[in-house]
Amino acid sequence: MWGAGGVRSPHEEPRVAPSVASSSDAPAPLPRQFVYSPVTASLGDDDKAALRALIREELKAARPDSPAKPDASQESPEEALSRLPRDGRTAYDEAQGMVGTAVQRGSWTNEDRSELRQRLAQLPVPMRLELVSPLIVAVNKGEVHFEGRGPLF
Repeated sequence: MWGAGGVRSPHEEPRVAPSVASSSDAPAPLPRQFVYSPVTASLGDDDKAALRALIREELKAARPDSPAKPDASQESPEEALSRLPRDGRTAYDEAQGMVGTAVQRGSWTNEDRSELRQRLAQLPVPMRLELVSPLIVAVNKGEVHFEGRGPLF
């Protein structure tokens, strides 16, 4: 059988067209035999290290954040707070005070949630998590009762 591009399948016996067939008793040619052996390649340690470095570079280049930014997870809370604008620092201080007061009082209300949301909107995500963590822990321990409906914040 002929495949795409006029190439015969290697698994098929060759055929001779009837108009070209000779009257001689010559044996038909044998089909080509293909031997498939597994290809095993091994890399030396230097090649492996170079490949790993190349992959790391490609992954780093594909990330949406630029490497020039400082890693927020490695900076201290004081450094992150000092980089905030004045409004952000005020919002942070107020939110921290609200959460602390609620934990001491033992209750959290819908009004508390509304006020906290306004302040959290001005802060980066790592700071938000840092601020709400004591509240979440206190609610989970039963030390703070939520007197509202819906999410805590």
